[in-house]
Amino acid sequence: PKLDDEFAKDVSEYDTLDELKESIKKEIAERQEKSAEDNVENQLIDEILKDVEADIPDVMIERRVDDAIHDFAHRLQHQGLDINTYLQYTNLDPETFRSSFKPNAEKQVKVRLALEEIVKAENIEISDEELEKEFQNLAEQYKTDLEKVKAVIPAEDLKLDLAVGKAVEIIKANADVTVTDKEPEPVKVDDDTQASG
Repeated sequence: PKLDDEFAKDVSEYDTLDELKESIKKEIAERQEKSAEDNVENQLIDEILKDVEADIPDVMIERRVDDAIHDFAHRLQHQGLDINTYLQYTNLDPETFRSSFKPNAEKQVKVRLALEEIVKAENIEISDEELEKEFQNLAEQYKTDLEKVKAVIPAEDLKLDLAVGKAVEIIKANADVTVTDKEPEPVKVDDDTQASG
């Protein structure tokens, strides 16, 4: 088809090709900005993990592996597959498959423990209003009744999740981030936002 205003009307909610192009540019810029922000956040977390010393019980890692496998199986179901079929296609035995999740699970547990220590150190608290707003957001996101969401997600767990999110924001706010066109370099974190536990 010819790239003109009629094409823009056919493929989008925009009336002109210029509006469609501007929308696409904006979307790409937002995606790049989000990707850059995620990259900085990941570098900050990696920097904090260097200072974390903790004996993590195997049960915590195994629980996180279980969660990751459950999520993976759920995504496979949306593609019409199950774990056993996936293992056959990839020639993986169940133990090798399971062990492939362990390094990431261990890192996630370490990150969570470090962030929970920052929550304690910074005395981060979540108000009832913030908690209620998050319950409402989840109800809207999953298109379900607010009371059902509250019945499924314990308030204390959600409060801790929100507090951990605030801890990440504190880390980012106290980080010395340098933006360059070169390869990203490690990000420095102020000592008062680092935690070990």
